[in-house]
Amino acid sequence: MELRKTATLLASLILFHSCSYVNPGLLVFWGNYQMDQGNYQKANVSYLDAMDWDTNRGIIEYNLGNSYYSLGERQSAMIRWDQAESEERDFQYMLIFNKGVFYYERGLYLEAARSFKAAVNLNPSDRDSKINLELALGRVNSNAERQPDEKKAEDNQNLFDDTERLLSYLKRQEENSWEGGEEKVSTRENDW
Repeated sequence: MELRKTATLLASLILFHSCSYVNPGLLVFWGNYQMDQGNYQKANVSYLDAMDWDTNRGIIEYNLGNSYYSLGERQSAMIRWDQAESEERDFQYMLIFNKGVFYYERGLYLEAARSFKAAVNLNPSDRDSKINLELALGRVNSNAERQPDEKKAEDNQNLFDDTERLLSYLKRQEENSWEGGEEKVSTRENDW
């Protein structure tokens, strides 16, 4: 399971709207660069400096959560992610995906499955979300077999059924897009 670390290009462009020399956009950009270089402490300092500007806090909180996560401070990362808010769909997807990874690592497989299901709903073409959803559901089902609590088993089954329908639908959609490509190949065979 991989954590989504990169901020979107759109988010970076939004942050660069200020005319001043040093603005939160530059600080976030520098923090993202430091994250890519593996300098998590420097990235952390850059994000905290950006927080002083009191603009675009959601994006800064998200990136700060990523730096905490990379430093091994998982609980602090989740606190920051909980404070991050944005209307942007890609941002919401990355945030929910990261929370799913956190839940999975903690052994909270039902919460992880719910997060990954929401991530798949936001970005149906993302393969990692689908794989992580299946892994989390596998763990939910194996835990349900060990714990015979009827209420938990029923909740798990409802989530599993909904997710199975969603994954089946996405599979059919992907197969339909492949079928269109196969028709083109068959016409090429007639050209020889």
